[in-house]
Amino acid sequence: MGASDEDSLINLDEDATLYEVLGVTPDCDETTLRRAYKKQALRWHPDKCTEPDAEQTFKRISAAFQVLSNEAQRAQYDHELAYGDRHYASNMHTRHSSYADEAAAQRAWQEFLWAEERERAAQAHKQRRCWYGLLGFVLWGGLLLLLLRLVVPADSALLFPPPLELTNTELAKMPLDLDFKRFSDRLVTRHRARAPHAVGAMASLGGVGAALEKVGLLRTHTPYLRLLINRSSEVRVAPEGITPKRTWLLVSKSGGEDIYGRSVSLVSNTLMHMVERPPSPWPAKALCARLLKSGPIRQKEWWSDMSRAVGGRLRPFALAIVPASECEPDTGIVALGVATAAAVGATSFTLRRLGL
Repeated sequence: MGASDEDSLINLDEDATLYEVLGVTPDCDETTLRRAYKKQALRWHPDKCTEPDAEQTFKRISAAFQVLSNEAQRAQYDHELAYGDRHYASNMHTRHSSYADEAAAQRAWQEFLWAEERERAAQAHKQRRCWYGLLGFVLWGGLLLLLLRLVVPADSALLFPPPLELTNTELAKMPLDLDFKRFSDRLVTRHRARAPHAVGAMASLGGVGAALEKVGLLRTHTPYLRLLINRSSEVRVAPEGITPKRTWLLVSKSGGEDIYGRSVSLVSNTLMHMVERPPSPWPAKALCARLLKSGPIRQKEWWSDMSRAVGGRLRPFALAIVPASECEPDTGIVALGVATAAAVGATSFTLRRLGL
């Protein structure tokens, strides 16, 4: 019949099985079956193929697909085939008379193409809905978060946790022997006193709130400290020979009176690590520090020399100075939850309005 190489898998002998007619194996799935039918039907369609037996072959291919694409008929055929009835293909035209003429096979072929077109359209609609939904969710979510930022009061610590805050004057009044753990605890205590509503909401959740706070999902403040600088502050390079490099000293000053009413000046020095020099122009209005211990520095490497260099007024901890942008209020899980739920509803409504 002059079949091309791409049709070498099909068998058009009189005793060929339906699977052999389509060039597939008996364990093929529906997708493979449809692909094989489309390939062979296009190859042997009478309007495209000029070979003498094209019409008869086209009808055989259509009849084979009719049987194998029907679950019940395919099961019956597999049962008969298992018992050695290989003549099913040769007399299929009498058993499926609707394919006995070319017009019926043509109609079946057109219905197959229409079904494929509907399937492609449905798939394209599904993809458009998915992309529009994703885009709508991102846009609505971002817009709703922005609206929350603008509408919600600044002290809503659960929605938008702020950094901890401390003035340099307050830092100077803290005891010099205050270690990092007690320093951090004091900052958190101050913050909780200033955000009682958020703390009360956390407490109302009981153990769940404590667990969420422990893993960082639910929190009332970020792990950063905004250190507000006053005019009397001074930032200077640490004395030579002190490790590591790029180490600076923040001099904190505060005035007061002793127990006898005499005027005293409180001065302390805090070690700071900066990647760059202090902000210019100086004095800056604020520094942003991450509340972590001072990395690889060991006290024995710098404490004695540094303490002597500053007259013993050196705190036993250091602050890692980070970019000021880190001290912006964060987006908490409560705000994310509210914005996500609202964005899902808004996106669903938008898709319905667009007919998707």
